[in-house]
Amino acid sequence: MATLHSVGRKILTYISPRVKEQSAYFKITRDISEAQFYLGNRFQELYLWQEVADRDMEVSRIENLLYGCFFHDDEEAMVEADREYMARK
Repeated sequence: MATLHSVGRKILTYISPRVKEQSAYFKITRDISEAQFYLGNRFQELYLWQEVADRDMEVSRIENLLYGCFFHDDEEAMVEADREYMARK
Protein backbone atom coordinates (compact mmCIF):
# COMPACT_ATOMS: atom_id res chain seq x y z
CA MET A 1 0.00 0.00 0.00
CA ALA A 2 1.45 3.35 -1.08
CA THR A 3 1.23 6.27 1.28
CA LEU A 4 2.30 9.87 1.09
CA HIS A 5 4.90 10.78 3.63
CA SER A 6 5.37 14.24 4.95
CA VAL A 7 8.39 16.12 6.13
CA GLY A 8 7.37 18.04 9.19
CA ARG A 9 3.98 19.41 8.21
CA LYS A 10 4.68 19.81 4.50
CA ILE A 11 3.27 17.17 2.17
CA LEU A 12 5.66 16.14 -0.57
CA THR A 13 4.37 16.54 -4.11
CA TYR A 14 5.55 15.22 -7.45
CA ILE A 15 6.89 17.71 -9.99
CA SER A 16 7.43 16.35 -13.48
CA PRO A 17 10.83 16.74 -15.19
CA ARG A 18 9.19 18.85 -17.92
CA VAL A 19 7.86 21.33 -15.35
CA LYS A 20 11.24 21.45 -13.59
CA GLU A 21 12.98 22.13 -16.91
CA GLN A 22 10.48 24.85 -17.84
CA SER A 23 10.89 26.43 -14.42
CA ALA A 24 14.69 26.50 -14.88
CA TYR A 25 14.27 28.22 -18.26
CA PHE A 26 11.89 30.79 -16.77
CA LYS A 27 14.27 31.51 -13.87
CA ILE A 28 17.35 32.06 -16.03
CA THR A 29 15.31 34.15 -18.49
CA ARG A 30 14.09 36.39 -15.67
CA ASP A 31 17.63 36.74 -14.33
CA ILE A 32 19.03 37.64 -17.76
CA SER A 33 16.16 40.06 -18.36
CA GLU A 34 16.84 41.83 -15.08
CA ALA A 35 20.58 42.06 -15.74
CA GLN A 36 20.18 43.18 -19.35
CA PHE A 37 17.10 45.41 -19.39
CA TYR A 38 16.74 46.77 -15.86
CA LEU A 39 20.21 46.84 -14.34
CA GLY A 40 22.30 47.24 -17.50
CA ASN A 41 24.87 45.00 -15.85
CA ARG A 42 26.88 43.53 -18.73
CA PHE A 43 29.12 41.47 -16.41
CA GLN A 44 26.15 39.77 -14.74
CA GLU A 45 24.51 39.20 -18.12
CA LEU A 46 27.65 37.49 -19.47
CA TYR A 47 27.90 35.40 -16.32
CA LEU A 48 24.29 34.24 -16.76
CA TRP A 49 24.80 33.42 -20.45
CA GLN A 50 27.85 31.38 -19.42
CA GLU A 51 25.61 29.51 -16.96
CA VAL A 52 23.24 28.79 -19.86
CA ALA A 53 26.16 27.31 -21.81
CA ASP A 54 27.43 25.33 -18.82
CA ARG A 55 23.98 23.83 -18.25
CA ASP A 56 23.64 23.06 -21.98
CA MET A 57 20.37 24.98 -22.23
CA GLU A 58 18.79 26.04 -25.55
CA VAL A 59 19.78 29.61 -26.33
CA SER A 60 16.97 30.01 -28.87
CA ARG A 61 14.39 28.99 -26.26
CA ILE A 62 15.68 31.62 -23.85
CA GLU A 63 15.79 34.27 -26.57
CA ASN A 64 12.18 33.44 -27.42
CA LEU A 65 11.19 33.94 -23.80
CA LEU A 66 13.23 37.15 -23.52
CA TYR A 67 11.77 38.82 -26.59
CA GLY A 68 8.46 36.97 -26.89
CA CYS A 69 7.07 38.23 -23.58
CA PHE A 70 6.54 41.82 -22.53
CA PHE A 71 6.42 41.02 -18.82
CA HIS A 72 8.66 38.27 -17.50
CA ASP A 73 6.90 38.17 -14.16
CA ASP A 74 3.65 37.11 -15.89
CA GLU A 75 3.74 33.33 -15.52
CA GLU A 76 0.87 32.75 -17.95
CA ALA A 77 2.53 34.81 -20.69
CA MET A 78 5.78 32.92 -20.20
CA VAL A 79 4.00 29.56 -20.37
CA GLU A 80 2.15 30.58 -23.54
CA ALA A 81 5.32 31.87 -25.26
CA ASP A 82 7.17 28.68 -24.30
CA ARG A 83 4.28 26.47 -25.44
CA GLU A 84 4.21 28.19 -28.85
CA TYR A 85 8.00 27.86 -29.20
CA MET A 86 7.97 24.17 -28.30
CA ALA A 87 5.10 23.52 -30.76
CA ARG A 88 7.11 25.09 -33.60
CA LYS A 89 10.22 23.12 -32.68
